[in-house]
Amino acid sequence: MKECPSYPGYSITESGDVYTHRKRFGKGKGNGGGVKIDPDYSLKLNPYKGHGGYIYVAISTKGKMRSIPIHALLMDAFVGIRSANDETRHLDGNPTNNQLGNLAYGTKKQNSGDKTKLLRKTTLSQILKVLKEGFSDVWNECI
Repeated sequence: MKECPSYPGYSITESGDVYTHRKRFGKGKGNGGGVKIDPDYSLKLNPYKGHGGYIYVAISTKGKMRSIPIHALLMDAFVGIRSANDETRHLDGNPTNNQLGNLAYGTKKQNSGDKTKLLRKTTLSQILKVLKEGFSDVWNECI
């Protein structure tokens, strides 16, 4: 498990399990309470499928809840912080395949090329099946 440098108080495993080390104390912000990072505290977060078929977790940054894709956390922790001009690429075009070997930083053009490559290999009937039944259930049959 490695810490995510861009998201203090959160860690991720190579398999994509995300943990928070942020622990509430007291009776809330206005009453002397708040949140502290405790390395001995670890709570696994529940992932969910969101926009574009990507897998997300909800985390708190700067006092607000945000949805962060698992692939962004993996790259942040195991590869390094993304530069402003880069995107995280799924080399096989599959938004649910968050294996480190399938992820890389690259340009918008490279990322679009990855998606196009996958579409060329996929038949229309496979695409319709994915759209009808959902990504995770049938995606592996398509590639």
